[in-house]
Amino acid sequence: MWWHNCFYMSLIKERWIPLDYNSLIEDKKFMTIIRDFESGRNFLLEQLKVCKSETINVRNLINDELKEQK
Repeated sequence: MWWHNCFYMSLIKERWIPLDYNSLIEDKKFMTIIRDFESGRNFLLEQLKVCKSETINVRNLINDELKEQK
C-alpha cells in the first residue's frame, strides 16, 4: 500500500508517523489525498450543521404542538 512507503505505525503512540516529513509535504499525491479528506470533512460538517438545525426546528415544532394540546 502507498502509505506504507511513507509512514510507519508507532505502537507506543498508536498512530502513523511519517518516515520523511519533508519529502511527504512535497509529495503531490499525499497533498491531494489530504485536500480530498479536508473537503470531505468540511462537506460532512456542513451537512451535520444543517441536520442539527433541522432537528432543533422539528423539536421546537413538537414542543409547540404539545403546549397547544395542554
